[in-house]
Amino acid sequence: MQMDLIVFLSGNNLNAYTPLFLETLYRNCDVSNLHIHVVEKGRIVSDLISTDRYGESFIEENYVGGVGENVHNYLLRKKETSPVPFTIYEQHDPRPFFFQAAPRVPLFNMIHDYSETLKWSMENCGTNRWAIFCHSDMFFLSDIITEFSNNLKDHMGMYGIWGHCLAINREAYYKVGVGFASISNFRAVRLPDSYKGWDYIIRHASDPRCLPDSKIIYGWDTFQLMELFMIANGWLCEVEDTHKLRYHVHHQASGHGYMNCQSAIDDIENKINSALAKYGIQRV
Repeated sequence: MQMDLIVFLSGNNLNAYTPLFLETLYRNCDVSNLHIHVVEKGRIVSDLISTDRYGESFIEENYVGGVGENVHNYLLRKKETSPVPFTIYEQHDPRPFFFQAAPRVPLFNMIHDYSETLKWSMENCGTNRWAIFCHSDMFFLSDIITEFSNNLKDHMGMYGIWGHCLAINREAYYKVGVGFASISNFRAVRLPDSYKGWDYIIRHASDPRCLPDSKIIYGWDTFQLMELFMIANGWLCEVEDTHKLRYHVHHQASGHGYMNCQSAIDDIENKINSALAKYGIQRV
């Protein structure tokens, strides 16, 4: 079964995370049924990043495209030596991902960026039934790809590790139609006298009909709303952050620079250096 593996390069520490990701993928996984898609994006550069005004930095003028010549040249070398199809997308223009639904000047909102980026990749990065999405600040401890191959079924919509590495069935994705939209801050508002058999109605917290004693709803993050619609339409979804595939990968998390605490930055750097030394991998 052929599968598309898609990874986006954006943020900090790419000179270490990129070789860690790709070298351990080739070394520890059976890649023979993969088409590897690497999307070069960019990142926000602003003096406000490490301040309380962090959110104000997410404007188009602060977006710097590309991943650096060192990382790009490394990818070109990997493409030449890869035993399987390896496609690089120099997607440095942020406008396809620059989306904001609010009635004001758009901000480079992280959640909308994720949603639009994932939508773009489903349409542009391969056509295989299964698309495997991986965080780029992650490396492979053992063969998760074979585990995907052995467990993916046509009646599944989504399978894998929440927030790390998961596979989406393109057929289910297009049939369900909700895409990667994400929205949060919902409340369960009690209905009077169990209205027509229902006890609660879901409303957004900004809705004036949302009562003070309403219950706070968790969700829906990227993938969660799609998962909800897939399950409602009969697709089997097995996605958990504690999924049985979890031990096959190590996800650094917060390694791309959106954690600004110095102790966290130092811890991330130590973990990067430890992983590079363990696998004998050099920064690029």
